[in-house]
Amino acid sequence: MFGLIDKGTVRRKYGLDGRLLWVDIVLSDWVFNAIKAKEMLMLNRDYFRLGKPYERRAYEIVRKHCGRNKEWKIGPKLLRKKMGATSHLKKFRFFIRAAS
Repeated sequence: MFGLIDKGTVRRKYGLDGRLLWVDIVLSDWVFNAIKAKEMLMLNRDYFRLGKPYERRAYEIVRKHCGRNKEWKIGPKLLRKKMGATSHLKKFRFFIRAAS
């Protein structure tokens, strides 16, 4: 198993109900090394405004494959597979059209 964070500590004033003072985190070695090597993809702030999980997953896949290119093409069958969707292809196409 692996995670993004190896360990963390939360410091609060006056115990568990007190005001948050700071948070210490230790990143996993692979995350830290990827950041140093500039191998991380940035997300647009609007990503967090996407309301549905399949919209976010579609964005993540397209962001990964597009990189800085202006265009990337994929068929609905392969996109459905990459997204891990279990719905029928017809319903999946409906969801994708509704999201655009």
